[in-house]
Amino acid sequence: MSQLEKMKVNPDLAMERAKCNFNIMEVTHILDGGEDNTLRRKKIEDIALNSGASKDSFPEEHMSPKEKYENAVRKSCLYADLVKNHFAHLTGLETFGINSGVIRRTADAFFKEVSPFLLHMGMFVPTIMGQCTSEQMSYWLPRAMDMQIIGTYAQTELGHGTFIRGLETTATYDPETEEFVLHSPTLSSYKWWAGGLGNTANYCIVVAQLYTKGECHGTHPFIVQIRDEDTHMPLPGITVGEIGPKMGFNTADNGFLGFDHYRIPREHMMMKNAQVLKDGTYVKVARHGKLTYGTMVFVRVILVNEAAFNLAKACTIAVRYSAIRRQSRPNPDAPEPQILDYATQQHKLFITIATAHALQLSSTWLWQSFSAVLREMKDGNTDKLPEFHALSSCLKAVSTSDAAYLIEQCRHACGGHGYMISSGIPHLYNFVSATRTYEGDYTVLLLQTARFLVKAYEQAEANQPLTPTVSYLKLAFSRKEPWDSSPAGIVRSFQALAAGKLSSCVKNMRKRMRSGLSEVDAWESSTIQLVSAAEAHCRAVISDAYRSEIVRLTANSSPNVKIVMEQLSTLYLYYWALERTGDLLLYTSMSEKDIVELQLAYEEQLQKIRPNAVGIVEAFDLRDELLHSTLGSYDGQAYERLMDEALRSPMNKEPVNQAYYNSVNSIVASPQTTHSIFVIVKMSAKVNEDLLTERKKCDFNVEELTNYLDGGAQATENRRKLEDKVLSTKGLLDEVPEEYLSHKEKYENAVRKAVVYYKAMKEAENPNMTEEERANATYRSLLHAAVFKDNSPFSLHLAMFIPAILGQADEEQKKYWMKRASKMEIIGTYAQTELGHGTFIRGLETTATYDPHTEEFVLHSPTLTAYKWWPGSLAHTANYCVVMAHLYINGKSCGIQPFIVQLRDEETHQPLPGIKLGEIGAKLGFNTVNNGFLGFDQHRIPRNRMLMKNAQILDYVTQQHKLFIGIASSHAFSLTAKWLTRMYQKVTADLEKGNLDELPELHAIACCLKAVTTSDTSVLVERSRTSCGGHGSLVKAWELAQSGKPLSPTMSYLSEKISHKQKWENSVDGIVKGFQRVAYGKVQSAVNSIRKYVRRGLAPEDAWNMSSVQLVAASEAHCRAFILSTYKSEVERTASTLSAPLKKVLNHLVELYAIYWALERVGDLLLIYPVITVPFI
Repeated sequence: MSQLEKMKVNPDLAMERAKCNFNIMEVTHILDGGEDNTLRRKKIEDIALNSGASKDSFPEEHMSPKEKYENAVRKSCLYADLVKNHFAHLTGLETFGINSGVIRRTADAFFKEVSPFLLHMGMFVPTIMGQCTSEQMSYWLPRAMDMQIIGTYAQTELGHGTFIRGLETTATYDPETEEFVLHSPTLSSYKWWAGGLGNTANYCIVVAQLYTKGECHGTHPFIVQIRDEDTHMPLPGITVGEIGPKMGFNTADNGFLGFDHYRIPREHMMMKNAQVLKDGTYVKVARHGKLTYGTMVFVRVILVNEAAFNLAKACTIAVRYSAIRRQSRPNPDAPEPQILDYATQQHKLFITIATAHALQLSSTWLWQSFSAVLREMKDGNTDKLPEFHALSSCLKAVSTSDAAYLIEQCRHACGGHGYMISSGIPHLYNFVSATRTYEGDYTVLLLQTARFLVKAYEQAEANQPLTPTVSYLKLAFSRKEPWDSSPAGIVRSFQALAAGKLSSCVKNMRKRMRSGLSEVDAWESSTIQLVSAAEAHCRAVISDAYRSEIVRLTANSSPNVKIVMEQLSTLYLYYWALERTGDLLLYTSMSEKDIVELQLAYEEQLQKIRPNAVGIVEAFDLRDELLHSTLGSYDGQAYERLMDEALRSPMNKEPVNQAYYNSVNSIVASPQTTHSIFVIVKMSAKVNEDLLTERKKCDFNVEELTNYLDGGAQATENRRKLEDKVLSTKGLLDEVPEEYLSHKEKYENAVRKAVVYYKAMKEAENPNMTEEERANATYRSLLHAAVFKDNSPFSLHLAMFIPAILGQADEEQKKYWMKRASKMEIIGTYAQTELGHGTFIRGLETTATYDPHTEEFVLHSPTLTAYKWWPGSLAHTANYCVVMAHLYINGKSCGIQPFIVQLRDEETHQPLPGIKLGEIGAKLGFNTVNNGFLGFDQHRIPRNRMLMKNAQILDYVTQQHKLFIGIASSHAFSLTAKWLTRMYQKVTADLEKGNLDELPELHAIACCLKAVTTSDTSVLVERSRTSCGGHGSLVKAWELAQSGKPLSPTMSYLSEKISHKQKWENSVDGIVKGFQRVAYGKVQSAVNSIRKYVRRGLAPEDAWNMSSVQLVAASEAHCRAFILSTYKSEVERTASTLSAPLKKVLNHLVELYAIYWALERVGDLLLIYPVITVPFI
C-alpha cells in the first residue's frame, strides 16, 4: 500500500459526510435504476478495477502522442478481454444499448482520454445490430463481439459533416463482378474524424452514395475491410492514416480514409433497409428514409447519458475540493471558511449536480420511450420515429452544451488547481467539448428539431392531434400563461415560452414569404430564432421529464431522500427560470416582484442543499479510479496528491534540465544570427475562390483599418519589418511539430526557441528603447505568439519579474537588478500563489523573518500548503524569483512584502541549499511555461533583497488578460484597455506623489473588467468571487450616492433618480443608459437583500454572502455599461481622421456589440423599459 493510500480522510470532508441526513445508497439506487443495477455495476467495476490493470506506471500526460496511443492500445486489449470474458454475459446483447453505459463507465478507469477501440463498441457493433439482415448479423456480430475484427464507423468527410446528403464518397455497383466500387473523387470526399481509423481498425462501416444502373439512390452503409487481417497493412486502393493532434481524444486514433476504385463484395452492403440484387436492381424497404435515423437516435441517447456521467464526475471533484479548500476571512477573528460556504460557489456547483440528475433521468426516460419505438419499428411502424429523432437531436445538442459550460464552471470553482491535468477536469471538458460537435453540431441539430416543431405547430393550428412531447403547443394560441413559481407552474411556463417562441418564428417566416422571399430563404432568415425556439422546447422537455421522473422514482423513497431529490429538481427549475426571465416576461405574466421573490427562493434553495452537498455527489458512487483526480479523491487529501503527482513528472527526475546547458547559458552571448530564405514557407496553391470573392466584396480600405488598430501607418510598417526580420531567423521553425513531442521534449524545444527568439529580438530592437520598453516590446509583440504555440518558458521574466522590479524596487535596487534582468544575465519569475492560497493574499503562509544579528531574512515554508505553486519559469528555467512573503520583525507581522530570492547557482544552475523546487506537472495549456513549486527550509537572504520602494503601500492591480470572442468584442476590449492604460498611468503618476485618491476606482474597474472580459472570451459569464472588488466598490458607491456625496465618473449614474419605468432610447447611448439603469436596479436589489438578511439576524458578512449572486450580476451589468460606453467614446475620439467607409464599419461594430448585449440581457431591460425595440441582426 502506497503512502497516499494510507492517508487519513481530510477532517473537513469527514465532517461533511457526518452532516449528511439522508441514505446515500438509496439515491445511488435511484440513479442506477434500481438496487439490482447497482449491484451489477459494482460487480463489473470490481472485476475491472481490482486487478490494477487500469493503472499506468508512467503518467500519460508526460508521454508523446505516439507513446500515448501505444499505451492506450495496450490497455484497450486488456479491457477488451474483460468485456469479452466477463462483461458480455453480465449485460447481454439484448440490453446492450442501455448497459453500454455501465461498460463505458468502467472504461474511464482505464483511459483518461478514450480507447482507440471506442467506436468498435460505440458505433461499429450497434450499426451491425441495427442495419444488417439477420443473415449478415449472424456472420459479422460474433466476429465483432469476439474482437476477431476491430471496426469503426466513417460517415463524416473532410468537406462534409452533418449534411449527409452532401457526402461525396461513391459506391458504384458493377453487376459483372457483383461488387461495389468505392471511390473518393476529391480531397474533400476523404473520410475524416472516425475514431480508431488511423492505425487501429481493420474494418470500417462506410457511408457512401450508392449508384446502380446509372442512378444515385442516396447514402447507404457498407462494411469495408481496410487492412489485412494478418499483417494489418492497408489494402491496395486504400489510403488511411491519422489526422493529427486535437484538443482532446488524442488516444482515439482519429483517422482519414480515401478510396481509389476499391472493390468490395455485394454482400458487404448492409441490407436490412435496402438491397441491391445481383443484376443491379435496387430494392428499397418501405419507409427506408426514416429507418436510417435509428442508429443516430441510439447514439444520441447514449451521448446524453455520457454528458450526465461526465457532469457527475466534474461536480464530485469540485464539491469535494470546495469542502476542503479554505480561503478568505470575512471575519478576522474566525478561521478561513470552506469555499463551499460561499453562495457564488454554490451557484456554480449545485446547478451542475442538478443538471447531472436531470440529464441522467431524462436520458433514461428517453431510452425507455425509444425502446418502445424500436419494438414498433420491428413491425414496420415508424410513425413515432420523427418525434424521437427531433427529441434526441435537441437533447444531444442541449445536454452536451450545458455539460461543456458547467464542467468549465467546475474548473473555475477549483481555481488554478482546476487547470492542472491531474485535477481530472480538463479531460472531462475536452471530452464533452468534442461531443458538442460530433454526431451532430449544436446548431444543426436544433434546426432539425425546429423543422419537426414547425410541422407540429401547423398541426396544432389545424387542430390535429399532437404527439406527447409537443402537446403543449396549443398554448401558442391562448393568452399569456399565468406565472406560478411552483415546480409544475415553472414547467408550464417553460412550455408557454417554447410555444410563444415557435409561434413568433412561424409568423416571421410567413411575413418574410409575403414580402417576396422563398420558403427556403425565409427559413434561413429565421434560423437564429428557430434555434432559440428549439432550445426552449428542449428545456421544457427536460424540465418536465426531470420533475416527472423524480415524482415516479421517489414514490417509495424515505422522506429525507425525497426532500433532497425534490430540492435539486426545484433548484434546476429556479435556475433556468432566472436565466430566462426576459423570455418569461414576454410569454407569461411574470412581474418584477416575481423575479425578486424567485431570486430569494433560489438563494434559499442553495442554502438548503449545502449541508448535504458532499453526500449528494457521493451518491454518484464514483471510485477514485474513475475520477483520475488529485482534487476529488475520496480521502480529500488534495494538496498531498497534487505534490505527489508533480513529483512523478520526469522533469523532476533531474535538478537541472539539459536545456540549460544546451541553450540557456548561451543567451548572454549574442553571436550574429544567421538567416535562411527557406524558413518562411509559402504554399504554391492558389487562394480559395470563395475567399477571393469575399475579399473583393469588402467596401472599405483594409490597410486603413490595420493602421488604425496598430496605432498608425508607421507603427504598421515597423511591425511588419520586425516580423520579417525575426521570423526569417534560422531555428524558429520546429523540425518536428511540437504536438508530437513528449512533455519534456516540448519544454526543451521551447527553451531552445526562446534563446533564438530573444537574440533575434535583441538584434532587431530600437537602440533608443528604455529597459522597460524593451521588455514590453519583446513580450507583448505578436511575434511572441507566432513563435510559441504554448508560450515561452521566459514569459514571466518579462511579464512579471521585470515589472515587479520596476514597480517595487527603490532606485538603487532598480539600477542594479534591471541591468542584470534586461540583459538576461539572470532569469527571473514571480511567486505569490501558494498550494493552499490563491487570490486571498493576506492568507499567504510563506514567512520572511528578519534576523537583526546577521541582517538577513529567513524564508520558510511552514506547511505543505505554504509551498509556492504555479509560477511560470520556476521549475527549471529561472535562477531568481520575486517572492511574496509575510514579513516578521521582532515577532510582529508587517504584512506581505516582496523579496528577490536567488534560487539556483548562477554557474551550475543547481538549486541552492534550503530551496526545494520542481515542476508541478501537465496542465490544460501553457505546458512549455515551466510552471513550478517552491519551498523554503530556513533559507537566508541579505536584507537588501527586500524590495523597498513601497514598504507601506502595496499595489495589487490585477493584470488584464484579454481573449476575444469576435471582432466587435475585440475592438471594444482593445479600446477600453487603452482607456484603462491611460487611467493606470495617471494613477501610477499620482502614487509617485503619494496621492491614492483614484486607486480604489481603478482597482474596482480592473477587477470587473478582468472578470467580464476573460469570461466573454470563453462565451461564459463567470459569476465568481473574482469580481468582488468591483461589486464591493459598487455597494460603497451606492451608499455614498444615497447620502448625496459625489461619485467617481464611472459610477456617477448611481446618483441619478430613476423612475420605475423609463422610456427606451433606440441607440447606442440608450443601450448604455439601459445597462447603467440595470446596474442601478441590481445594486439596489442587492443592498436591500443584504439589509433584509441583517434584519433577520445574520452577521453582515453572512448577509453579504447570501446576496453575492446578485452582487456579481450588478458588477457584470456595471462593467458591461462601462465597456460599451468606453468603446463608443474611443471610436469617436480616434476615428476623426479616418475615411467615411471605415468610420461606417467601426460604427457598425459598436452598434453590433451594443445590440448583441441588449438582446442577451433583454430580461433585465424589460424590468426597466415597458417597450424595447432593438433591431434584430
